[in-house]
Amino acid sequence: MKIIYKSYITELKPTNIQKSYLVKCVNTARKTYNWGLDYRIKLYDSEHSYVSFYDQCKILTQLKKTEFKWMIEVTKFAPEEALRDLNSAYVNFFNGAGFPKFKKKGQCKESFTIRNPEIYSNVVHIPKLGPIKLQRKDFIPYRASILKHLSATFNHNLIRDRWYVSVNCEIQIEDTPKPGTVLGLDVGLSKLVTCSNGSIFNNNKYLSEMERRIARASRVVNRRKLNSKNRLKARTHLRRLHSKVSNQRSDSIHKMTKILVTTKPRYLVVENLNVSGMVKNHRLAKSIYDASWSEIKRQLYYKTNWYGGEVIEADRFYPSTKTCSNCNHKVDEMPLSMRTFTCPKCGFRIDRDLNAAINLEHLGRNTLGLRGINALGESVSRLQSNVDAVSMNKEISCTGS
Repeated sequence: MKIIYKSYITELKPTNIQKSYLVKCVNTARKTYNWGLDYRIKLYDSEHSYVSFYDQCKILTQLKKTEFKWMIEVTKFAPEEALRDLNSAYVNFFNGAGFPKFKKKGQCKESFTIRNPEIYSNVVHIPKLGPIKLQRKDFIPYRASILKHLSATFNHNLIRDRWYVSVNCEIQIEDTPKPGTVLGLDVGLSKLVTCSNGSIFNNNKYLSEMERRIARASRVVNRRKLNSKNRLKARTHLRRLHSKVSNQRSDSIHKMTKILVTTKPRYLVVENLNVSGMVKNHRLAKSIYDASWSEIKRQLYYKTNWYGGEVIEADRFYPSTKTCSNCNHKVDEMPLSMRTFTCPKCGFRIDRDLNAAINLEHLGRNTLGLRGINALGESVSRLQSNVDAVSMNKEISCTGS
């Protein structure tokens, strides 16, 4: 048995009275964050001192009796967790991130968090409000498999005027080992992911399909009068287009990564790409950002922890594309225009992405061999799925020497 952390996001069905309470909580959290940031800035300017999260909570508790009496109407978690977020922002600032900024209404994420929420089959309880119905019944687990509901974050989608809740759970699951097989994964632009067993995950290029509509909507926004209702409507329409692209991309990547980690391979071998250097090529930068390679790797890491397995990361300078997967001969150059790898030594011909994926599989097996683990490759069977995002583009023929 092992403990993992999962978040479940679902839509709420609040009444009009409940919506008013949720808006109060959001406004309280935002104003508390701004007050706390202003207090810390002034304290540092006047005394060059620092206040901790707990001390600031004590100061806010005293102010609730005099200056901030309206905060008593909402749950205590809304201002308290806002100060906790502010403290995390300061910690990140000291670790090299940017300085925290004030939150402006309508231009920041409208959300608030409560600790240790009460979750049941189809409702979530909020202190001083009561139960709010969930859109999906029994979607958030609440029985014996759950050790604890750690927190619940309530978000307001301004574009569609809908409320969502994200519940962070601590779950105990069985740690069942999977067969010790290896699968190499090569990411690209023409094909998003090519597996060493021949399976291909297509790159749907959602941004390219929506680009003309986004450009047209942007021109409409620019033609509207500043601070007018028509400009607000045009901006809302533009936001919906961007939101649709983001949701499509996220849905596709989540389906793909779940297929990869829930099927037979236990060890997934990926590349450590220098994305920041690759996007300096302005002809490919937009396509690289749209492909979300870093997000794919991030999801593979935490999902292998959930479902069992391990992600092996190849060295950044490992020549997976320039090396022949048949005889290990390395060529000097392999430009992007060459989509087929032809070995000058043994005459082996193969698709360049599949060749790189097979080389990554070999690297993974060699790495595991150094650990004393005998792992097999996945070059015989193919991943099976009924998801439309996965399809074979073409049969790739391989000719040996």
